[in-house]
Amino acid sequence: MKNKVLIIGPSIRKSRGGMASVIQNISSDKYLNSKFKINVFSSFVDGNIVIRFLYSIFKFSYFILIFNRYDVFHIHVASYGSFFRKKLYIDTLRFFKKNIILHLHGATFLEFFDNSSKQKIINNTFKKANKVIVLSESWKREINKRMNLDNVEVINNGVIFHNNHFGLGKDNSFLFLGRLGKRKGTYDLLKAIKIVGKDYPQIRFYFCGDGEIEQVNKLIKEEKLEHFVSVEGWCSKNKIKEILRVVSTMILPSYNEGLPMSILESMEQGKIIISTNVGGIPEVVVDNENGYLVEPGNVDQIKESIIKVISNHKKNIVISNNNISKIHDHFNVKVINKKIGEIYSSLL
Repeated sequence: MKNKVLIIGPSIRKSRGGMASVIQNISSDKYLNSKFKINVFSSFVDGNIVIRFLYSIFKFSYFILIFNRYDVFHIHVASYGSFFRKKLYIDTLRFFKKNIILHLHGATFLEFFDNSSKQKIINNTFKKANKVIVLSESWKREINKRMNLDNVEVINNGVIFHNNHFGLGKDNSFLFLGRLGKRKGTYDLLKAIKIVGKDYPQIRFYFCGDGEIEQVNKLIKEEKLEHFVSVEGWCSKNKIKEILRVVSTMILPSYNEGLPMSILESMEQGKIIISTNVGGIPEVVVDNENGYLVEPGNVDQIKESIIKVISNHKKNIVISNNNISKIHDHFNVKVINKKIGEIYSSLL
């Protein structure tokens, strides 16, 4: 009989973001399902505060009734409310001496910890886990520096590798994929677009994501950038695929990140990456090899990186091929999920 694993995290169908994508990739993996009986327990859905609160209370109550059926608990956690919701699950499971894996997501977790008055509580919660999974070596160093843990293991995010790839699209077309706002560098990007557009009027940018849509649209209108930028709002997977067919580059000039699924998924399709040297991104994107890295908030560097893509088609082809190969060799979900399976087995 297979050992049973319960994955706890946001709803795959009713939540947005990279964490739900990671859970989907793990729970649907053929290799993992051949070794373990895997179920997904949705602890959170997107919605207004009342919906989120009532759903969380209902699901935790139901969890109390069913948790004894499982052998390993793979809990996906991020910052702020996500951490404190999951703390209830962790405390309950530790009381009953269950096997716990904490899988840390959330680009703002270090900021959350550094500014929290409850650092001791956060630290003690992480120590209750048998294993803590982080997304990059840099995150492991930073987490250990703050919490002095001895149970941390690095497992990168992985993506499904396809046999067919979109490859390089139009050199002058770019995709911004993420929540619109300051943290993701949206306004820095708009400043760079305004400068580049003076000499390269053919550039085209697609902004996909929720967040500060109204403010971004207002600024685009004020700066007369409508010709260059199309704000698509939150995009379905099919819509993102349509845009990825067209563009050459995914651009994400964030101020903090873990290891964004959007970068890995774009690389898998042969897209150039322009992003910042924060979180786990420099462990995936090597400047001038897989794309271009800039300092957070540096508009001039963003501008120069955009111009490099527009003006060097031969280099773009090389980068596109590099990215497909890198995902296949190092960030293929099949490789990543075997590592997760090893962690499951080590606890049984």
